[in-house]
Amino acid sequence: MAKRILSFFLALTIISAVPMSVSAEDIDDYTQPVITDEIQRTVGLISLAGASISTGTKKIHMNLETYAYTTMDEIGFIIIDIERSSDNVHFTHERYADDKTITNATHYHVGDYAWNVSGGYYYRVTLFHYASSGSTIESLPNTTNSVWVG
Repeated sequence: MAKRILSFFLALTIISAVPMSVSAEDIDDYTQPVITDEIQRTVGLISLAGASISTGTKKIHMNLETYAYTTMDEIGFIIIDIERSSDNVHFTHERYADDKTITNATHYHVGDYAWNVSGGYYYRVTLFHYASSGSTIESLPNTTNSVWVG
């Protein structure tokens, strides 16, 4: 019995001793909003979320929508990251677009949020659909389709 207890504590010590590293990447001059563990996170504020992009002449056009079940204090899109790739597989950060949020609404739809980009790359957008009501916040990640900009 003593050997089992000793084995248990030894295994627990080994598991808790595994080091974990965290690094931050360069995010240009954009300041990301701080969402801490102190904020209650729930699922259920956002009822529908969608994002897609299309191309123009050296532009991408974003179509973004976030819907909530009820009126939110704030709703929209945050940390909108425009990414590019030469092979349509490995995408890297190009720049952050401005956050788009509104207050006291049940939904927010942006039909043509256009950004100038360089030709000769595939582009996609990653973002978070965002809704807040009081101290409750929900954010859902999303990645758009990719498009070629010639």
